[in-house]
Amino acid sequence: MRRSLTLPVGFAALATLILLALPRPAHANPWEPAGSRNVLNFQYRDYSSDRSFPQGSFGTATVPSSSRYLKQELRITGRAALAPRWLFFFDLRAAHISKIKHKKTLTANGPEDQQLGIAHVFDSQPAYAQALAMSVVIPTGSGTLDPALSTGQHAVEMDYWLWTRLGGAGSPFYASFSLGPRVFLEGGAPQIRFMGLIGGPIMHRWSWLSSVFLSRVVGPNGGYIPGNTAHNATNYNLLRPGLGVSYHLAHGVRLRLLYEKELAGEGLHAGSRITFGLSLRG
Repeated sequence: MRRSLTLPVGFAALATLILLALPRPAHANPWEPAGSRNVLNFQYRDYSSDRSFPQGSFGTATVPSSSRYLKQELRITGRAALAPRWLFFFDLRAAHISKIKHKKTLTANGPEDQQLGIAHVFDSQPAYAQALAMSVVIPTGSGTLDPALSTGQHAVEMDYWLWTRLGGAGSPFYASFSLGPRVFLEGGAPQIRFMGLIGGPIMHRWSWLSSVFLSRVVGPNGGYIPGNTAHNATNYNLLRPGLGVSYHLAHGVRLRLLYEKELAGEGLHAGSRITFGLSLRG
């Protein structure tokens, strides 16, 4: 486990120095994640599952799994303003995965996908902003022949981003969305991935947030292929909503707690996870 943390922690130290050194854009909206602030997020995720979504169709039905799947993950994300309307962003992960079956435990680092990219904010208004992003996904984990414990694949991802103030400029309620394809370079099935987040205030220093993640495999290469571990590891048909709270600890510092539950899927473990997060903005 300690060895798997080396890459993300090293990247995080470098990213922190870059974020502190970069200036803020001069004319960005203060609420707008796209340009007004540099951001660094630290997350710890704890996932567990003892049920599965059956193969063959996407749905909410689950069956008892023949094994228990556990995953602990450290995730470090961030973004920095490179120039007016241009952003650099990253998503770095280190994980430890266990699959327990009949008192036998298999372990791996699994799909420690490191993602690096740039984004261009092509439209910025008082109540919303839009951007186009492109990134590369680099697998760095160690795995086994089991698809659930295998490494990921090299991929490129193209996304449309939208940030908005629900109810117009000045509203305390916000939303952000991301939609786009992830295309694998080693023959895996391409995915369409959607991520959404909405939130608003509860009381002094406290706010609520709700998230949703949806991934669907598309094209003729989708589906399970017996014996093809690399291909099967990319079959990620999943719907995962979440609900959480955020606490404004100090200027530019927030703590987050998020609970997520996998409600629909195909050929995957059906579980839940808790995320503890620290967000730094400057």
